[in-house]
Amino acid sequence: MFKQINSFSLFSILDVLLLSLVFNPAYAALDIWTGEDLYNDEKVMFPTDVPMLDGNSIVFPGGTIDDMDFGKLIELELEEIPKNGDVLIRITMNLTRLYGDWDPSIGLTDGSDYIGINISDYFDSPSAGAATFVKGTDEGDRVDWTDGSELFKSTGFPLIGENVDVMVEFDLTPDNTQVSVSTLGRTGSYSTDRLNRSNGLSFAFIRDGRFESYGVNTLSIETINGLDPHDPDDCAVELCPPRSNLIILIPILIKSGVIEANQQ
Repeated sequence: MFKQINSFSLFSILDVLLLSLVFNPAYAALDIWTGEDLYNDEKVMFPTDVPMLDGNSIVFPGGTIDDMDFGKLIELELEEIPKNGDVLIRITMNLTRLYGDWDPSIGLTDGSDYIGINISDYFDSPSAGAATFVKGTDEGDRVDWTDGSELFKSTGFPLIGENVDVMVEFDLTPDNTQVSVSTLGRTGSYSTDRLNRSNGLSFAFIRDGRFESYGVNTLSIETINGLDPHDPDDCAVELCPPRSNLIILIPILIKSGVIEANQQ
């Protein structure tokens, strides 16, 4: 049977921190794909152009869809996104520049509105290389840009055949969305209207012009929030039933000496 020990001194600082995580959990999920994983994942959609496999990467050759500027190359519905509260979504892509024109966009869509970051080349300008916040209307297989704001410039850009990492963060609150980008040694951010999470959110990778060609080597999406993704009241989609904190709590209490197990 279990015997209660009434001594708070038995708690270590670590135990208190562990208990605080039980009662105030921060839920995190991290998914990582290679290009090949994306190609073979049934949940991943290629709305405008089917890529080709190139080892562990996928390649969008460009020029295959007439009049398809601002077309979605990749779209993926995000799971376990709560309807309420604060949520941080961190998206990192490793891309290869395969064509002279280089203007990829990484963003989120709620089915009606799209927000994200466009990485521009500006290779004919003295301030070559820039990052711009972009906003637009989701038209299904493409996005119609409606607003934009340059965050930084003069970064340079990868040569044809070179790879680059781009990290974009979306800090979602009930009132607005803070969008941040880090690439080529520079960072910038922009605050904009909130996205509607009632029907879920999707990741979308977009090319600016139909002749642009990209290699996608890796994609990672990390989601961090303070709500239970298994609770239908918190989530945009119904998932598995809520977990029991008691199962986690008992081993911690035994470890800390708050509960002592004695055989009778």
